[in-house]
Amino acid sequence: MNQSPLVAVKSTTWRVNHPDLKTTERVVSIAAGSLLLVTALRRGGLIGLLGAAAGAYGVLRGVSGRCAVKRKLASTPFEHQFQNAHGWKASEAISRSVTIGKPMSEIRAFLEQPQNIGPLIPWVDSIEAIDTETSRWTVRGPLGRTLNWTLQRSPSSEHDSLHWQTLPAGKWQHNISASLKPAPGNRGTELKVIVVCEPSGGDLGHALAKAISAFSDKALLNLLSNLKQQLETGEVSTNQMRASEVRDFMFLHGQATDASASSPEHEQPDVMAVQRSQPQLERGNA
Repeated sequence: MNQSPLVAVKSTTWRVNHPDLKTTERVVSIAAGSLLLVTALRRGGLIGLLGAAAGAYGVLRGVSGRCAVKRKLASTPFEHQFQNAHGWKASEAISRSVTIGKPMSEIRAFLEQPQNIGPLIPWVDSIEAIDTETSRWTVRGPLGRTLNWTLQRSPSSEHDSLHWQTLPAGKWQHNISASLKPAPGNRGTELKVIVVCEPSGGDLGHALAKAISAFSDKALLNLLSNLKQQLETGEVSTNQMRASEVRDFMFLHGQATDASASSPEHEQPDVMAVQRSQPQLERGNA
């Protein structure tokens, strides 16, 4: 995956010289705002004042071509490029970086094993290693639901990158890449992770993805923080690692199922389950 446009992820600077509204949208906004403004001024009172303010905003919105709400929901250049390259209808991307005081080879070897990552995420219930490159993740979702997705790591001879993606036939598509490079000043390695998902539900799903992306972003930030502590100190000492205080995974990805539902993947005799009851790291007291 081309890494060059990653600087545009969650950036709005590219839109400074581009109006948010199309010509038709601007005309409609001016007309509707003007009508509302005139009607509100005739009505008077508090309700009229509020209506006049809304009408004035509509006129200003149409004249300037700027709309903060639409700008917030708009895709970035990276998201546009990604969804076009992968044939997705929409995409939502988040990106976070962390500097870890360990060599690149050690970090890559750690990331290659899903059983190393699962214990760093409080809401992961289990990870099943289907084969050396594929794993099925089960996590706690909102409203007591169970979320599942299957990730496959792409073979790569490059020592500075890793890539995972859901199976092509999966309903919920997401794509994860990790890039590593030496940190300035011999401070270890800089790890950058990009998570891209395909929201379901068209424009409404994309708006929902934008609305809750803050939860996704925080989850990724917490994971990288835990990863840094684990690699540098051999343990994670933080309140967020207390599973009893973390109810579920507020994230868009995953297929909701009943906790008791079975899957053909669960029935494979050679699947090795990595359960949270088998801790892979030592957790310190917060």
